[in-house]
Amino acid sequence: MNASHRLVRLVRRPDGLPTPDDFTLVQAPIPRPEAGQVLVRNTHFLVFPGLRTLIGGETRDVPLPPLRPGDTLFGPAIGEVVDGPLEKGRLVLHLQGWREYATPAATECRLLDGALPDPVAHLAQGSAAYGAR
Repeated sequence: MNASHRLVRLVRRPDGLPTPDDFTLVQAPIPRPEAGQVLVRNTHFLVFPGLRTLIGGETRDVPLPPLRPGDTLFGPAIGEVVDGPLEKGRLVLHLQGWREYATPAATECRLLDGALPDPVAHLAQGSAAYGAR
């Protein structure tokens, strides 16, 4: 395993629609899981529409934290367990996307059971639409 991984950080709040200059790809040491955390190698993540609100700072009455310049972007991701209290090799869904390796708490991971034909289908936004109904 490499000693570092890539992650995407916000450089500045966009003025209008985001452009590539609003983000940067950085190398950082692969995080080590602490007690209760899982090291996950992300394979897919979702570019979700609400991210625009979070990077724009328009977060009043939004139940998610704002993203500030220098922060690593986050969002739904699918990855393979590498280390920690969950079974190695299992696919999980968590909210630490936009990086190659993540360390979510084991309790914040949803084990994927193979019920859908492609794990990426778990990133669909149908459940959000259903909940907002």
